[in-house]
Amino acid sequence: MSWTLEDRLGSGGTCRILRDAAVPLHDRFEEPTLVADSGSENVNGEVDAILVEQEWTRVLAQFEVTFSNSMLEAFGRCLKHSWIDLHDLDNLTALGRLIAFYVEAHHTVMPHSEFDGQTPDEMDFGTGRAVPAALATARENAREERMKANRLVGCGVCVRTPMRRWPDPRILNHLL
Repeated sequence: MSWTLEDRLGSGGTCRILRDAAVPLHDRFEEPTLVADSGSENVNGEVDAILVEQEWTRVLAQFEVTFSNSMLEAFGRCLKHSWIDLHDLDNLTALGRLIAFYVEAHHTVMPHSEFDGQTPDEMDFGTGRAVPAALATARENAREERMKANRLVGCGVCVRTPMRRWPDPRILNHLL
């Protein structure tokens, strides 16, 4: 994910991001596609020129396709409400540091349920294939430990009786 912090809305940031992304994307994809909303920072002559120069295709979300950039919008909402709103913003430099930290953590540290507990970087680079199985094993082990601990706890009021298999066959036979 590329990002830039600008002191005003315009195409300058979009153009810088597109230029920075051009080489790595051309190495990975034959025909890169920019999916963007129809904001003026994304649809203008400067951005059009870069798209032509790089031989990219632009698809406008909600106009040319039925899906949107809602995942990116959700990321922005989490960034704002879960991180930026918790800090004092003295200047653009402080804001830039906060955004850089969150983006890095989001991609390299925070597991995502959509990726079965892998981080976006693990998905992109194929380094987290063992994560879903490891998490499933850890969940099962934790569940077993909780059950053992819960069975050992007593309040002293109740008399502990040996655990029976449930359902009790005598009750089942009576019900049938």
